[in-house]
Amino acid sequence: MDYFLRFDRLGLMVVYKNFDEYDRSNVVVEDGFVKVYNKREKFPEMVYIDFGVSILRKRVLDLIPPKRVVDLEEVYQELIRRRELLAYETFQRFYEIGSRRGLKEFEELVKSRHISV
Repeated sequence: MDYFLRFDRLGLMVVYKNFDEYDRSNVVVEDGFVKVYNKREKFPEMVYIDFGVSILRKRVLDLIPPKRVVDLEEVYQELIRRRELLAYETFQRFYEIGSRRGLKEFEELVKSRHISV
């Protein structure tokens, strides 16, 4: 949060340098900003993955037309277009739990650290 507050930008996406290791990388970062975010198409420069944690200022809601449902990805695309989406790199590996493999890896992490959930 401290990093985000240092800049007058509308949003921040936490990213992890994944190199397609744990899931398909989907983010291109350039000069501290998200340059490309795409879950469907793959580009060679995509070495980061969306960590699943973002910060958006309330003013972002003004970008959404009234009475229109939008996907968060649409919001990200508009912020990228405006150069308003900061990238914050984390070095802590992420654990996706949307697949059996990912859930198993996370359960093993919890067991190894003796954490109860």
